[in-house]
This record gives sequence, structure tokens and C-alpha cells, in this order.
Amino acid sequence: MSSVYTHSNVSFAVSANACDSDLNLAGFQGVASWISVANVGSLPERGINTNMLSYDTVNTLVTKKAKGITDAGTGTLECARDENDAGQAKMTAIGQPNYFNSHAFKMVKQDGTVEYGRGLVSGPASPGGRNEDFDLSNYTIAFQQAPVSNNASGTTTYVVDVHGGVSGFQLVVGGIVTGIIDASETAINVQAAINAVLTGGVTATVTTGTDYNVVFSAPMTLAGIGATIS
Repeated sequence: MSSVYTHSNVSFAVSANACDSDLNLAGFQGVASWISVANVGSLPERGINTNMLSYDTVNTLVTKKAKGITDAGTGTLECARDENDAGQAKMTAIGQPNYFNSHAFKMVKQDGTVEYGRGLVSGPASPGGRNEDFDLSNYTIAFQQAPVSNNASGTTTYVVDVHGGVSGFQLVVGGIVTGIIDASETAINVQAAINAVLTGGVTATVTTGTDYNVVFSAPMTLAGIGATIS
């Protein structure tokens, strides 16, 4: 059964340095320094919205359609004001009207998925309010490219089949057999065995039902029983 998630405990961070060119996943992961933003109450709306164009001809009953320009979205990051927080201070600095550079943004979601974005910031703006309204700082983020996720390739989930009387499976990383794990082993021991051989900062989280479900923190290649992901 598929899991569903909320925005509870999602973290938001801004790059310390400007990022004025489009980045792929490797580019975002290579950003040297991130600054966490505290007291986030609401995450910005984001995602692509493509204009649908229409054209009528004199001899066509139904309007012809085509895709036009795509907008990556504009949303508001809402925070409970904390001028001593380094993340909010950074957002305020890059939100000034005479600052023209884009920055990268990173959100770590409830299931561990990391979503990246890049765009311009304006703000902060305060919505004001009455005596029981919170003192908020709102930052507008105009995204310059579509969101990029470390699950975007669809290769970060791998189910290791242990059915059919198989007593164990070979763990193969980079074409080299690194261990044989018994099919009855606990998920935490399977996780430890996998993480012991992973490199490049990639980690694995393992759960089990009738199978071992292995979720990697970034796309990679792993060969197990009769299957390879890349």
C-alpha cells in the first residue's frame, strides 16, 4: 500500500551563495553550503504551469491547441519572525529590491525525499493582524526552474525479493559482491550491511514486510536477485 505524507517536520534551507544558472540533481547536491530557515509555518506553492495556446482556423470546427511558455511558480514562505535566525536573516538579505541574484532552496520531506528549487526572493512582508495574530515574516519566492527531486529518476526504491525458498541474497555494489544476507535477517541488520558498503554520502533505509524495501537517499546502481537499478 502506498504511503501518504504531510508537511509536518519538513525542513527548508536556502543556499549561502547565489545560483544564477539552472542546476540538475548533481548540481543541487553539490551546493557547498545551506542555511536552515527556522520557524517555517507554511511552505511556498511551486511547480510548473504551462500556458495552453489556442488558434482558430476558418475551416476547423474545434480550436487547435499547443503548449506555450512554462512558469515554475511563485509562492510564499511564511515564518514566525526571528531576526536572530541565520536563515531568516539570509532570506531578508536576498529579498532586498537591489539584490538581483537567484538562490537555491532545499526541502527535506517527511519520507526523506529531498526537493530542490531555485529562484528570486522578495521580502519580508508582514501580514499585520490583531492581538492574537502571530508576528510573521512572509518571503515571496519566484522560482526560476522546475523542482528537482532526488526521487525524480524513479530509481531510489528497490524491493529485494526473498520469496521462492531463497535463503538469502547477494548484496552487489558496483559489480562487486560485498555480502550475502540471509532472507530471515532483520531489517535493521540488512540496513547496516548495506550502509557499510555505500559510498559518496548515499545512505539506505530498510523496512520489511514480505520483502526487504530499500530506499536510497540518492539515485545509484544496486544489483540484487535478478535486478539492477540505475
